[in-house]
Amino acid sequence: MALHVTTPNRTGAEAPTLSTADLDRLRMTLAQLACDLDQQMRSASTTLAQLREDFSLTDPDVQAPLMTALHALDAAERTAIDVADALARIDAGTYGVCGRCRGAIPLERLEVRPAGRFCVACTR
Repeated sequence: MALHVTTPNRTGAEAPTLSTADLDRLRMTLAQLACDLDQQMRSASTTLAQLREDFSLTDPDVQAPLMTALHALDAAERTAIDVADALARIDAGTYGVCGRCRGAIPLERLEVRPAGRFCVACTR
């Protein structure tokens, strides 16, 4: 049975800290997300390389797929950074702590946004 200690957040409400089982499950979710993002980055990079090789990048017909691949690569890279940061916070023992108010981020929030750094109140 996991012991749940509570920590007050910015609003004064208490949110439960994470159990070892919760952290393990969230770590696995983040690791899977990192693998998925790596695949997305490789796919976007392959698409970009094919576009560079097969077409003139100034060709108007190439602009839409080029922008789509660039956007996909950028979004995956940004998310991968957030995921790596979340995994580092788990290792440092600071995962689940809001980066702004220092209160606990509820498990429900982390299940929706496992790489999240802020509680709901601080994101507003």
